[in-house]
Amino acid sequence: MLAFAALIALSPKATDYSKPALLSSSRACAPGRRFLVGLEFKIKPGWHVYWHNPGDSGQEIRVKWSLPAGWQAGPLMWPTPEVMLDTGFVNYGYEKQVTLLCWITPASRKGTIRANLDWLVCDKEMCLPGKRVVSLPIPTANASVTAIAAALERVPQPLRGQADARLAGKTVTLRVELPKGAKATEFMPFDPAVIHNSARQNVSTVGDSAVFKLDRSEYFDPKRARLRGIVVGQGASPHSSFFNEIDVPLERTSGG
Repeated sequence: MLAFAALIALSPKATDYSKPALLSSSRACAPGRRFLVGLEFKIKPGWHVYWHNPGDSGQEIRVKWSLPAGWQAGPLMWPTPEVMLDTGFVNYGYEKQVTLLCWITPASRKGTIRANLDWLVCDKEMCLPGKRVVSLPIPTANASVTAIAAALERVPQPLRGQADARLAGKTVTLRVELPKGAKATEFMPFDPAVIHNSARQNVSTVGDSAVFKLDRSEYFDPKRARLRGIVVGQGASPHSSFFNEIDVPLERTSGG
């Protein structure tokens, strides 16, 4: 029995490789005045956690809030993920560190925010499921404006220009109008089984627009009516990046 207990104690756990914590953008709060809460994961080198569309495998971070009476939580905001290649598969996720964001609207000056977490952390050899409840008392000393501001910079913003998407046969063509001097490099779908994640994305520039030629997923739902995701690229100024969210009708053309 002692040997069995020791074996359990030595078994790897998700929290050995990915540690979650709650952060706040404000040390105190006032009823009706919303503030940002960050769900931070610190991840050991070589390991990763997953975006809300994990890609070809994996499981997204799942969050269930437990709030004081009358408090409200907005939708979870996900920073733009990284594209991770592994033996022919493509996943979308985060390495080293990520902070998911949520607007919280309090109904009182004091309370404890709790997040019930369910996630998967993986390296190239194995995956470990994690479950944990993390909490944040308000007022708090755990305010981290810097980490939350950095995460906000990677949260995708709505596209300002025009966009359209067409399906013809096995090819999805996405056209996105970009600011002068900007260059698109990647499209990340919000929904699984839309494009073939590991297929090469053919991106060209036509006038002021980026045109993506994307291979349709073999598991594509023929009833799908919209194309949603993030267009990632380089801005017009040096060392700048953009992350634009698109949600457009997916039109059918001949052969679609």
